[in-house]
Parts: sequence; C-alpha cells; structure tokens
Amino acid sequence: SVGELELESLTKSYKATNPLNRDTDWDSIQAFCDQLNNDLEGPQLATRLLAHKIQSPQEWEAMQALVVLETCMKSCGERFHSEVGKFRFLNELIKVVSPKYLGSRAPEPVKKKVLELIYSWTLGLPDEAKIADAYEMLKKHGIVKQDPVLPADKLLLLPPPRPKNAIFEDEEKSKTLTRLLNSTQPEDLKAANKLIQEMVQEDQKRAEKLSKRVNAIQDVNESVSLLTQLLEDYDRTTNPQSNAELIQDLYQHCEKMRPTLFRLASDTEDNDEALAEILQANDSLTQVINLYRQQVKGEVVNGNNSANTQRLTGSSVALLDLSGLDTSPPSPEFPTPTDSLNAPSQEMGISLLDDELMSLGKSSKTSATSMLCVLIVGNFPLSTGAMSGSSALDELDLLGKTLLQQSLPPEGLQVKWDKPPFKPTLRDLQNKSGTNPSLIPAFSPEHPVALLGDRLLDSSPVHTVIPPIEMTLTDVFVPLESIKPSSLLPVTVFDSHSLRVLFHFARDSLPSLADVLVVIISMLSSAPVPVSNILFQAFVPDTMRVKLQPPSETELPAFNPILPPAAITQILLLANPHKEKVQLQYKLNFTLGEEDHDERGVVAQFPPSDTWGNL
Repeated sequence: SVGELELESLTKSYKATNPLNRDTDWDSIQAFCDQLNNDLEGPQLATRLLAHKIQSPQEWEAMQALVVLETCMKSCGERFHSEVGKFRFLNELIKVVSPKYLGSRAPEPVKKKVLELIYSWTLGLPDEAKIADAYEMLKKHGIVKQDPVLPADKLLLLPPPRPKNAIFEDEEKSKTLTRLLNSTQPEDLKAANKLIQEMVQEDQKRAEKLSKRVNAIQDVNESVSLLTQLLEDYDRTTNPQSNAELIQDLYQHCEKMRPTLFRLASDTEDNDEALAEILQANDSLTQVINLYRQQVKGEVVNGNNSANTQRLTGSSVALLDLSGLDTSPPSPEFPTPTDSLNAPSQEMGISLLDDELMSLGKSSKTSATSMLCVLIVGNFPLSTGAMSGSSALDELDLLGKTLLQQSLPPEGLQVKWDKPPFKPTLRDLQNKSGTNPSLIPAFSPEHPVALLGDRLLDSSPVHTVIPPIEMTLTDVFVPLESIKPSSLLPVTVFDSHSLRVLFHFARDSLPSLADVLVVIISMLSSAPVPVSNILFQAFVPDTMRVKLQPPSETELPAFNPILPPAAITQILLLANPHKEKVQLQYKLNFTLGEEDHDERGVVAQFPPSDTWGNL
C-alpha cells in the first residue's frame, strides 16, 4: 500500500541521510534508488522526502541528501527526471539558495552543491525545459553570478532516449511480453496473459481520460455559449425576472465545472495540446462567470475578460517570486514576507499556489498562467473604482505570501528583534495629524503597507472621506500563549459543510497599540472526511488594517467521536484608529474530501471599538 511504501522509503531515506553517518552510506543510497524504481509512486514520494532533507539546517544531512539526489538522477530514469523537472520540486531547491527564503542561513557548501546540480541538469536534460527556466531565473536575479565549473564525473550523461511504442508506452514491457509468449513454460504464458491484461487496462484508462476530457470541454463550451446569449439579452433594471431561473442554473453549473477543469489540467500536464484546450475552456468559463456577476449581481470583478485582463508572460510563471532580491551579502535577519511588494513585476505572486498548479506544463499555444489567473483571481472582488493589472497582481502576491508563511519551518514564522524600534500608537498618529484630514501623510511607494486585504471592498457611497492610516502591523507578532480570552461569547463566522469557524476576542489590547483588537480564530470540523488546503483571508476598508498570523495547521482530520476534536488556531490583528464600525469581509477556501470550496461572507459582530483593551 502507499502507507507501507511511504514508511519503507522514510526508513531508507533516513539511513541514507542520517547525520550520524561517518561516511556516505552507498548501500542505503542504492537501496533507496531500488525502492524508488520498483514502486509506482516512488518518484513522487522520493522528491518530497529529499526536498525536506535538503532543507535541513544540518550541513552533513543536507549534503548526504544531495548525494542521494545526484545518484537517483543518474540511475533512476525518466520517471524520476520528470518529477525533479517540475516546479513543485525546483521551488524547494530555489528556497535553499535564495536569500529571500532559506538562503541567508543555509550552509554555503549546500548552496554551492544545489547550484552545481541544477546547472548539470540543464546540460544533461535539455528536454526538461522547466529546469532551464529555473536556472535562468537564478542568473537573472544575481544568485548565480557565473556558471559553475563541473568536473567530468559530475556531468549528467544519459543514454539516448528509448523510442516509445504508440500502444505500449513502456518498451521494456513489450520486450518482456515477447519473451514470455515465445516461452514454452506454463508459468511464463500465465505471466504473459497477466501482463497483456495490465497493458490493456492502462490503454483503457487513457481512453477514459480522453473521453472525460472531451466531454467536459464540450459541456463547458455549450454552457458558456448558452449563458453568454442569455446574458446579452438580460437587463437587470427593466426585466430582472427574464430567464432568471435558467441563467441561475447555468451559472451554478459553470461554477461546478471549474474544479473539474482543474483536475483535468492536473491529469494532462504532459500533453501540451490537451492542456491548451483545457486552459482555453477555463478562460471562456471565467469570462462568462464574470459577465454574470457584472450584469446580474452588479459586482465589479477582475476576471479574464478582454476589458481588464493583463496576460502574464515570461518563462518563470510558476517559479518562486524572487523579485526585489538584494543580492548583496544577506543580513542575518530573515526577510519578512513583505520584501517583494516593492517590485512591480508582472511575474510576481503566484509561486506557492497549489502543488498541482505548479506542476502544470507550459503550452506553446496557451500559457499556464491563464489557468492560475482563472482559479485564483477570477472570483476576487475589487475595491471601489478601477483596479489596474498590477494591483490585481499585488493581490496574488499577498496570497502567495500567505501560503509561503504556512510552508516555512517553525523557526521562520516569528520575526524577532534585539531592541524593538519605537513605534507611536495609532492614537498618537491621529493626535499629531490634528483635525485636518489633509495633514495626514499619504503612503509613499517606498514604504508599502504589506497587509493582507488592505483594500476597500465595500462599494457603497462614502460620504465622509477618511484618509488611509499610516500604520503597519507587519512587525507585530502575538504569541498564542500570551493571549487571555475575554468573557464575551465567541462569534460564529462560518458554519457549513461540516466546517465551523469561530472568532474569540482577547481580553487585552497590545501594550503599545491600544487601537488593535486581537482575535483568535478557531476552525473545527465534524466532517467524516479530511478537510485540507484551508485558507482564511480577511479584508477591511482602507481606514483600518488587518493582519493574519500563520495558522497552526492547514488541514483537519476526519472527525472521530472517540478522540477530542482537532482544531486550527490563527491570530487576527485588527487596527481601527478612527473607531469606526467594523465590517470585516472574509474569504475561506478549503477542500472537503476531493471537492473544492470557495466561501465568502461578512462579519459585523465586533465589540464596540471604545471597549477594546478592556473586554
């Protein structure tokens, strides 16, 4: 089973990379390679295990893992090369050498070895284009100053690729089948019969995938065409009930087709032509969904329509965002997650999205970026007024940083300072500004406020213009154990699909920030299946600030009535210096079993702002 395979691979990878090894354990390395070759899920599991070991803070453990990786690349064949050549693994290597991620504390020999390996793969695996993309990006951002000099024994020399049969993808199976059929032994004939059945089943699975993809794309095209025609004749002001029920049904059907296309794209990553068809269908789907929201619901959306879409370009669309890197010798302080907001590059902010998205191949006809924009930006509401393409990319960048925070090791989650700089309170800033709003200094582009959801989403008319506050919560971190709960009852934010989200309010404010409310978010599941990929986002008007600290987990196990319920905790900090009524908008994404959910709502049940700090 997969669990047994994982346990066995874990054991062998531990032996091969054990920090207590005095020398390289070649027997364990060879056993690990054999295990990788013998199991269907071997390459996927091996890359996950090795990525974790390579990022170890212990130099000897990381160097042994790199030796294992180098050996596997030379002896484990195309299946392993394909996994290493995906962005999901390459990004893990990039983290090790980039000062924006782990590079400021990774040992120099480890970083040097990583760069040598990537460079050798660009020479030995010219067909793995993503490896070349990753290496070029490292050169572009100054992480690679010049190509390393490789000794002859370090070059990745591979035999010429074997021709593939149109029916039987594995030539070795064809040779084995021929040998078994020519044998006169009964057991060989029985084995040949079993092998034929396996090959036929594989061919049937490919045919089923093809049929499913064709039917899904046809369904999408027909639904999009019909809904587009109905929306062209729809007038919300004069005849809102005209075909309303049919339009609603078609819209809901289009929404349900989006995760279907996502799964198809993941299964079709090695077929550029098929992937291009899926991406094109997804573009059409997003355009008609946005058209529905504009004309029927009256929303302002940022979809992939011709009026407001800026196509992302470039070869590193799914690589880690290294924009704004300072390639001078890194300071000992770990970079904050806001470092790259200064960079207006159109290639930012889509680095640490879902693993399957990172594994999408790039089509010569349609960039995989369109799929990323559709799945992440297509549903994203905008602030009042027009938003430029770069602003939409800022939202993507914020989302990518949230996912990055969740993926970092525990010691990287909290930023510490020897001497905290003096920071005036929000009330001090307000008193300094006086009563004249024009005296309040505006934000400068050199000091962006890198907070999740600092855009005003409420499109209702604003009668009193209150300028944005000059305040950032970026440097504020509140440990969970330091919070004392108030006597107020928790507020139920979300309770559906067996997932419940609660807001608990802290009794006290922060010592130096009396206008900041500390909220503890609790997420619990009573579902009989696991809930994964949980992502909670919060948005407030420009006159406030909100910050979400990294959650304790991103998934909840299936509910077990015998065990205590598992819970996710996350700290939310809310600054409200003008003491306005709070209406916090949220977006909640999660996967229940195999079904993706995208939920939104508004929370208004906050305690009066003048009572904050004494609840």
